[in-house]
Amino acid sequence: MKKGIILTISFLLVWVVACQSQEEEKKATPAQAVYRHIEKGLSYHDQKEYQKAIEEYSNAIGIAQTGNNAAIAYHNRASAFHNIGKYPEAINDYTKAIEVNPSQGNGASYYGRAFAYYRHGKHDEAMADYTKAVEINPNHIDAYFGKGLIYSERDQFPLAIESYNKVIEIRPSHKSGAVYYKRGNAFFYQDKFTEAIRDYSKALGYNPDNVAAYCNRGSAYFNEEQHENAISDFTKTIELDPEFGKGITYKLRASSHYKLGNFQKAITDYTKAIKFYPDEAVLYADRANAHYQLKEHNLAIDDYKKAEELAKGGEIAEIARKNREISELQVEALEKKDKKVQFTEEETAELTDLEKEWATRLDGAGINIEEKRFTFADANINKSLVAIESIKEVLKEKGIAEENVRRLTAMEKLSLTFANLSKLSTFVENESEIIEKKEAIKELFVESHAYLKEAEDIFKQENASGLSELCQKLRRALENQVKKIESKSGEKIL
Repeated sequence: MKKGIILTISFLLVWVVACQSQEEEKKATPAQAVYRHIEKGLSYHDQKEYQKAIEEYSNAIGIAQTGNNAAIAYHNRASAFHNIGKYPEAINDYTKAIEVNPSQGNGASYYGRAFAYYRHGKHDEAMADYTKAVEINPNHIDAYFGKGLIYSERDQFPLAIESYNKVIEIRPSHKSGAVYYKRGNAFFYQDKFTEAIRDYSKALGYNPDNVAAYCNRGSAYFNEEQHENAISDFTKTIELDPEFGKGITYKLRASSHYKLGNFQKAITDYTKAIKFYPDEAVLYADRANAHYQLKEHNLAIDDYKKAEELAKGGEIAEIARKNREISELQVEALEKKDKKVQFTEEETAELTDLEKEWATRLDGAGINIEEKRFTFADANINKSLVAIESIKEVLKEKGIAEENVRRLTAMEKLSLTFANLSKLSTFVENESEIIEKKEAIKELFVESHAYLKEAEDIFKQENASGLSELCQKLRRALENQVKKIESKSGEKIL
């Protein structure tokens, strides 16, 4: 009598026995009766009639009782129970198959029980059985794959990668390249985005319709600030499945469009995402930001209000409130601008002279800093601030609030940056103070960068190219001073 080979059905191994000759069937020995029941069970199994398969395997068990045939029947019945979601019954039968013949099927029953444990949420027991399966069969790729899944769910990503590496070493095409996708996820969650991109690409080489691989590779590109590539992958994800992840891809693509300055496209995608997530405050806040960038302030205000309403307090609500107030000031400023405030020739001349005074004082301060005449530099900086205050007084007399003249804000930020540059330069000349005031130096640098970013953005919007270039020069000067401080002191500041 011949015994058959192990087959895989629904990722579980089912043992098969060969047909007996008609002559042997007529003899109807108990062993042959067992084979017939197992064979019928397998046939029902193939047709997905699992309950009938269970009845046949039970008949085989009733006859065989013990021995290898009983182990086969228990294993196959466990597989049928597994396929109908009866995991405790499946675990029980795999256990009996192991008790009868632990090594039967080259570790198949340990693997089957591990998978049932996994599906039943008992991951510790599953891990123990996957480990036993690979001890019996060192090439059991499904068991290595199962270990990788559990390690990933435990956030033990290096161990997960080791298990996936073993699968790839034995069979790279396993599960149509899904092992590369899983290993890519393990790299992704360790912020190893380059490695993740490589693995997602390999997974897509095996299965070009792997929607999740496109989406996750897009996210990895996003984190690498490769936004064109990210948008390409998010677009492919949407083509394959517009509702993938409940529309999460629209949120991701919107963020990439925003990063690239494609604000109208970002608004379109945020709007689509909101259809999937109508109660997500951050989507309204992000769409509001895009409207703000396009100077669509009233639309921005509406979205900021919605974000505040949905957030119901907390950081998002606070940020939305502040941004809404800024947008409302912009609307108010535009309304006042439309009134076309008229200046007399004397007032215009005065404003021009004051701005020239401001610029001249800052030029002087820059020269003073280069010459290390810091007292003179500070005096010039103070006089530049006095000029700004005088401009504010002229505007105030015309009924124009200083916050509605963004150029004044930028000018003031430049003066304050010169003041910080002067302070940093004094540290270059006084090494003894560097270690003691290391944190203060760092704060001056960070604060100055923030000032310059705000000022440069304003000057660019006003097409003041000369002042924009001055911001860039100041930024380089600040960086050079910090490098000098680090070189002299041997202390790392940034």
